[in-house]
Amino acid sequence: MVGCYAQNAGAADTELTRVYESLLHKLPGSLRRDLLASSQAAWMAYRAAYCALESSAVEDGSLQPVARNACHAAITRLRIKELDRQLNCKEGDVACVVPIRQP
Repeated sequence: MVGCYAQNAGAADTELTRVYESLLHKLPGSLRRDLLASSQAAWMAYRAAYCALESSAVEDGSLQPVARNACHAAITRLRIKELDRQLNCKEGDVACVVPIRQP
């Protein structure tokens, strides 16, 4: 069970890396790339801290790695959605850092 959840967390990390790098390469200007890198570092610290908190419910138990990996995968999928939204947002969206121009 631990291996399955670890594999699931690893797959989420692989997808996150793909989406993050795609967004990084599409960002205009070094300021936005720096802001993305900074936000990603802060998000990774948040994910580690939050998943440590969540898995502390079964601290020192055999399910702690399962809980930590389940949290890791779930939180990572939320981040993928956040970054993917930036990759696919439409022109006119004021929160969009890489708008797709409409023909």
